[in-house]
Amino acid sequence: MGSQKYFISISHSFTFAAVIISKVRNCAVDIEKIDSRVQRVSSKFLHHSELESMQGNESPILAATLIWSAKETIYKWYGKKEVDFKNEMQITLPSSLIQSIPLGGILHKNGVHQFNIFWLKFDEYIITWI
Repeated sequence: MGSQKYFISISHSFTFAAVIISKVRNCAVDIEKIDSRVQRVSSKFLHHSELESMQGNESPILAATLIWSAKETIYKWYGKKEVDFKNEMQITLPSSLIQSIPLGGILHKNGVHQFNIFWLKFDEYIITWI
């Protein structure tokens, strides 16, 4: 590869793995199995604005898993420890969970970082990437 710099992120969940590579900018990927356990612990990682946006959502388990995966993606993009998932990250869900609509993401750590987080649901999994 010579001296050219590449940005690489890897994730796995059960039998699936995901990899993203970029020559141009930092990138990150996460894959998660859609599971009710995520919703049960969501109060530990959901900002109050995210809890409000999930009120009446047609699929709260999908929404909670999607937010968790998006926050994991931001965490991997940031690449440093000590990020408070509940208070320093916020994800904006679209009104309907249609896969072609990116999520909005904000990280309040050493400044404000804004993201478009892309995602895809397949089988019982969610993959998110920046």
